[in-house]
Amino acid sequence: MNGEGHRRPAAAGRRGARSSTASCPPGRRGAGAPTRRNRARGGDPGHRVWCGKGDRGATVSSRAEALRRTHLFARALGPFFCIVPASMAARTTELQALLRQFEVDPPRAWALGAALLLGGSTIIAVHQYWRGAAAIIISLLGWLLAVRGVLLLLAPQVDLVAADALGGPIGSAFLRALLLCLAVAGLYLTYVGWAPRTARV
Repeated sequence: MNGEGHRRPAAAGRRGARSSTASCPPGRRGAGAPTRRNRARGGDPGHRVWCGKGDRGATVSSRAEALRRTHLFARALGPFFCIVPASMAARTTELQALLRQFEVDPPRAWALGAALLLGGSTIIAVHQYWRGAAAIIISLLGWLLAVRGVLLLLAPQVDLVAADALGGPIGSAFLRALLLCLAVAGLYLTYVGWAPRTARV
C-alpha cells in the first residue's frame, strides 16, 4: 500500500510535467525543459523553464519603441499642424489664390509635391503604428502628406478644380472646418509630445 501511495504522486507529477510541456508551442520550449537526455543524466523531470518569455520581452520592447517614436513625432509635428492650418484657416482667400498660382508656375507645384511626398513617405516608413489616438493621427498625417504630394506631382490640375470648388461660401466653410480640425489634431499632438508625462497620465 505504501509503495502504491508513492507511485501515485510520481505518476501525477509526470502527467503534470507532460501537460506543462505540451502547452508550449513547437519550437517555443524553454531552454531548461527536460528531454530524454536530461532524464538519462539524472535531471529533474519536474523542472520547467518559461515558455515564450523571450517573445513577451520582445513585444514589450517593441511597444516601448513605438511609444518613443510616437512621442518624438508628436513633438515635431504637433506645433507645425497646430500653427500652420490655423493661420491658413484665417486666410482662405489667399489659399485659393495660391492654388491657382500652381497653373502659372508648375515648378513650384512640383517642388512642393516632392517635399510633401518625402515627408509623408518618411512618416510612413518610420512610424507604422496604429495603436492609440496620437499614433493613429500621426500615421494618417503621413498618408495624407504622401497622397497630397503624389497629386501635386502627377495631377496638379486637381488643385485648380479644388480652387474653383472652394471659391463659394460652402466650399470656403468646408475648407475652414478642415483646417481647424487639423489645427485641433496638431494641438493634441503638441500636448502629447511636450506635456510632462505625469500630466499626460
